[in-house]
Amino acid sequence: MKLEGKNRTYITFFVISMACAFDTSCVAAMVALNQNVQDEFTISYTKATWGLTSYAITFAGFIAFFGRLGDIAGNHYLFPLSALTFSICSLLCATVPNFEAFAVFRALQGIAGAGIVPSSYALIPVLFEDQEVAAKFLSVLSIVFAAFFGIGFILGGAFAMSSDGYKGLFYLVFAVMLVIFVSSYWLILPLGKEIKTEEQTWSEKRRLMKLLDYPGSFLFIAGSIFIVVGLTEGGESWKKPVAYVCFVVGIVLLAVFFLYNVFFSTFLNLLEWCKLTKIHRYMSTRQILIPGQVMNLSNFWPCMITCFLNYCCFLSNFYIINQYSLFEESNSPIIAAIKLVPVVVGLVLANSVSLFTPRCITPKRGIIIGFVIMAGAAIILVQLKEVETDLFWKLFFVTGFMCGFGSGLYFPYMLRITVGEAPMEYKGITSGVMQTFGQFGSEVTFSVLASILGELTGTKADIKSRFQNTTYFVIATSALGLLISVIFLREPKKVVHDEITNDNKGSSSEYSVSEDDDFINYAKADSKV
Repeated sequence: MKLEGKNRTYITFFVISMACAFDTSCVAAMVALNQNVQDEFTISYTKATWGLTSYAITFAGFIAFFGRLGDIAGNHYLFPLSALTFSICSLLCATVPNFEAFAVFRALQGIAGAGIVPSSYALIPVLFEDQEVAAKFLSVLSIVFAAFFGIGFILGGAFAMSSDGYKGLFYLVFAVMLVIFVSSYWLILPLGKEIKTEEQTWSEKRRLMKLLDYPGSFLFIAGSIFIVVGLTEGGESWKKPVAYVCFVVGIVLLAVFFLYNVFFSTFLNLLEWCKLTKIHRYMSTRQILIPGQVMNLSNFWPCMITCFLNYCCFLSNFYIINQYSLFEESNSPIIAAIKLVPVVVGLVLANSVSLFTPRCITPKRGIIIGFVIMAGAAIILVQLKEVETDLFWKLFFVTGFMCGFGSGLYFPYMLRITVGEAPMEYKGITSGVMQTFGQFGSEVTFSVLASILGELTGTKADIKSRFQNTTYFVIATSALGLLISVIFLREPKKVVHDEITNDNKGSSSEYSVSEDDDFINYAKADSKV
């Protein structure tokens, strides 16, 4: 039976959201399955964490590059290819006999995930042409991410207690991603007709892909990988050269990358002045990874930083509840995972607010309120040392729900003022950059908290004291995120223009607003921004 109209659109959205769902749930489940991997391969705890880190390294390093590649070649091609690669790597992760091969295929799985996420976000505005409708479904996609992040922990806890262990998880993900790939032939590929780049021939696309800024992409990917490796090794000890050298090199490479993108035209002029004709001719034809149209978005820089801080605050709260339940209270993996349900409920409810009441608050106010709620949760969590019994009901239930709600409120509004405001041909790279810095937040969080907690040996009082110290990190990240949001974020021009127009309509009923008046209002809005 042929699918037509809305039914086809909704089923296509379901396929896209399920790809994102099983990508993120696989990541979350592996946190709960880390002990199972350690036992299966008979390796140390530190080495087992590379099953997590190898995915994070490639995901963070390649997501921006694939965002740009999808904008050129077509996200309707990138999505199914990434789903197929993810499926095959999942099967191989479940069947390889040694940990080294397992870590390699997890890294390849991270590359595939880096193709799924930005292409999914970029396909939503294509699937729903109306911007308001697209914004609602971006919120729905955020709800899916939030829900399956929590479901992933529960899945991981369940598989950890089964005879299949981590293998059962990867067999499940293999089957689901394979179905998504097959269904993409009828649902995703036809979306190419609606994409501007589809008007280009494949020879033109290949020419544009050859013109991608590979030197700049190398700087970004290498910098991302060095930082993630440094943070991972730093979780064990910052005294090791591999930790601090990799981290510093990564920071330098990323700094050079951003300076290179910001001052690209100056760089070309310098090459011309130095009479380096061949290099100038080569570089002047490059399509830089993060174009000026993206970096010049009014909220690009503050959203990039606050996305990093939001991940730090949310995941630190998540991690503290889970690890405290496992090590201090000696709960089973499934019970420790179930204790995270309030966090997931908060995430889903917050995303529902932006979905069903999109005009209730403006994007900037939504982001600020989100950080205020997270800061409140952090203040409550600091009371950890004062509570002796029934910690879940007295502390974790409230802080988990509040932190989940605040973080969930942040993301849909952040997407509206970044991906929503970006030109159609740059939505993939905009989403990719935000996701990259979110992943940096994840790695920084796990590294910092692991450094504070140590090996979790000693008396219960000593372990609880170390968990207490981790709560200060939650306060610092939420407070800094709130400060940056208040000072540097700007409302989108359309929101400011609508507010001014509504004020003018309300203050005068004797005349209608002419086209000239609209132009003046827009100019005032632009000035206000």
